[in-house]
Amino acid sequence: MPQFYRSLKSIGRNEYLNILELSIPALQLQSKTQYAVFKKNLNNLIRANKSVTLFEWCLYRIVTTTIEPLKQAAEKYTLKQCTEEISLLLNIIVIAGKNNSPSKAFDAGANCLQLKGLKYSNKNASLPEVDKALQKLVSLKPLQKPQLIKAVAKTIVYDKKLTPEELEMFRTVAVTLDCPVPLLEA
Repeated sequence: MPQFYRSLKSIGRNEYLNILELSIPALQLQSKTQYAVFKKNLNNLIRANKSVTLFEWCLYRIVTTTIEPLKQAAEKYTLKQCTEEISLLLNIIVIAGKNNSPSKAFDAGANCLQLKGLKYSNKNASLPEVDKALQKLVSLKPLQKPQLIKAVAKTIVYDKKLTPEELEMFRTVAVTLDCPVPLLEA
């Protein structure tokens, strides 16, 4: 076992999501009972230190979204009807990415959408607030989702640097919206 742990320590943060994605097919093979135990253990591990990191939140969202049966969301919203949620999402991505020009990075994504009412804020939203925003954004009309993903990507690549946190958020948003995406490059 010690050799296994040393091998794990050598894996870079950028590889965590790749490993997770490789494990999804095996996780999907679990019975309902096995998955319930797995999900409970995952939840307990995440909450063990009484704090949920952005990575832990992304991990949990990706696992639960890809394994649990999708509930067909009513695709009723347009981007224009979700400006608060989009602002919150772009802001959390800018903050997570520790961008040197956060308002410009935000504007890069916001301008891609050409919506009035998107507002930059340096206030960090809580993860439950991000969950709530994503729950509404899941109900975007189908052709609106790729536009939002493109705006998220523009926000992330603005500074031509990709942080692990930005990549994790990008993948989490794409999985949550059920919107397949290629690998993101600066």
